[in-house]
Amino acid sequence: MPALDTEQKKQLVVEGRLNPILALPGSDNVVCQSDRMGQLFLANFVDDSALQIENPIADRFGGPVEFAAFAPIDENRFWAVGIDDVYIVSLDGTSLENEQKFSLPGDDAFAMMIQASSSDAGDVAVVDGQHLMTIVDGNAKHIATESDQFWQVAFSPDGKQIAVSYENGAIEVRDAGTLDVVDTLEPMGALALSMAFSPDGARLAVGDDRQAVRVYERSGEFIDYEHYAKATDI
Repeated sequence: MPALDTEQKKQLVVEGRLNPILALPGSDNVVCQSDRMGQLFLANFVDDSALQIENPIADRFGGPVEFAAFAPIDENRFWAVGIDDVYIVSLDGTSLENEQKFSLPGDDAFAMMIQASSSDAGDVAVVDGQHLMTIVDGNAKHIATESDQFWQVAFSPDGKQIAVSYENGAIEVRDAGTLDVVDTLEPMGALALSMAFSPDGARLAVGDDRQAVRVYERSGEFIDYEHYAKATDI
């Protein structure tokens, strides 16, 4: 690996820890949020600037909404997750505008995290343990579980299906738009920490908490094919 060219390093300093951080596609801009009252900044690593973003979007308590996660849509728009809402927001200069808001039903939906977005960034899947919501073509669909919590979500490359893992190690393939179960995969017996479809959608790779990778192969539908590889062998 070539040595890092120190002349290419860029550093911007603002108050507080920065989390989350989002690079906007097709631009040199990065959106970041400080833990100091949820202040948002628009950073540019070409001219080394960091400008504070005006955020007029208020949460249910009346203060500026603090976001838990971001996911990109295009150079001016992105998904943002608040306490119990999912927003499509846009940047007009350094001012934030709320284009659309999607809310989970009930009062027990808190601290949701964006777990996956489709390849064209137009759709998104969100989980917060007890709740799973997808927003596909602007339509939101939501389901809740009263037993084992949702854990991870991954979109298929065509955006039509999602793989969903549970706290007990179970994995399902669901229709992204309706959330109907398409197939139930053989249980892993371990917690799925990450999942990813192959670019052609023919395989689903699952990494678990036992340092193993299981690959489900499909031909039209998923079949019971598995392969284990210890992380030390990869």
